Amino acid sequence: MPKPRDILLRLLLFVPVFSIAQHFENNFEIDQNQSFWLNATIVSDSTAYQGDAYSLTAENQEFGFGFQLDSREILNSHHSIDFKITAWIRFDQPAEKAFYILTINRDEQLLLWHAFDLTAGYTTANEWFYFSDSLSLPADLLQNSNLKTYLWNPSKINIAADQLSHSFSRASIPDYLPENIDFSESEGIPKVLAQNKYFELLFFPETGSLLVADHRGKAITKSWSVYTALQGENKLKVSRSQRWKLRRIKQKGVEKTIVLVTRNALSRSKIQFNFNWESPQLEVSMQSRFRGKGQLERQALVIGFEDSLSRVFRKNRLIDSVNFQNAYYLDQQGFLTGQNRRAAGIYPATKLSSLQYSQRINAAFLNLD
Repeated sequence: MPKPRDILLRLLLFVPVFSIAQHFENNFEIDQNQSFWLNATIVSDSTAYQGDAYSLTAENQEFGFGFQLDSREILNSHHSIDFKITAWIRFDQPAEKAFYILTINRDEQLLLWHAFDLTAGYTTANEWFYFSDSLSLPADLLQNSNLKTYLWNPSKINIAADQLSHSFSRASIPDYLPENIDFSESEGIPKVLAQNKYFELLFFPETGSLLVADHRGKAITKSWSVYTALQGENKLKVSRSQRWKLRRIKQKGVEKTIVLVTRNALSRSKIQFNFNWESPQLEVSMQSRFRGKGQLERQALVIGFEDSLSRVFRKNRLIDSVNFQNAYYLDQQGFLTGQNRRAAGIYPATKLSSLQYSQRINAAFLNLD
């Protein structure tokens, strides 16, 4: 049986987006921008794939044409980027090795070296074949760095290239979350479990809903829930609970401790809130025990938000405030939703497997697994 898990986090409350792809093309017909394209030996004859010219890396050349770009010239480089190369390639003979290399350097330090295998699409000598490949580039590698590509010809054959294209587009990050996550409606008259000039913690006895509201009682979060997934012998078992029961409230001076419990078919969880009358911070801890046999796949506290994402605190002091990713894996970092006195977020989240935020469902998964 899986062991109990607990978490500690802090919920803080405080007084349209376009993604554009960049394309760089070289048909070797006219002079290209030399700040981007490098070292192309151009041949003009009727054997070009298209037009009258192509690039030739001769058998006595180990390295051929290339491309370079400062990361600051890449749109959305503060996000992860998908790089794609396409070209028409021709070998004069079979080759064991032929590569197109991509490197990223920062302050003369090599951060990434990747080889695209040009031989994968080869079929017949002296016939053009289409080559296409891609690579996702993490955002942290693209900060104040230099990207460079070049052809590597270790087999020392004649390699022709035409209609070369490089493209950069913002990466679409999978969130690995359930397709459908619904949040129960909060009905009836709420019980105010905690209240100060920053926020209210509300419990609805009629529906068992638990949520955080602003200082005027308007919901900031949706009903909190616990999501459990256990891998059994034959299938994945999934269960979710949104109905809470109030166990106790203890107050001492300006501090208050509130304990609630919830259970689903696979787990029983206890959540504790530590509240201070003078603080905009709500400290939360949770402990879970599991029912049944199987391997724990996911145990998460799920918090949906009413307002849109407004800021993401990432590692290395990076902050996103525009052009948000569709999903974030934040580890020990955090985020904010809303603005002004409705701004709320989670930071930091300790004792977690990960903190995951999805714009698709406007919710955070605080993963214990």
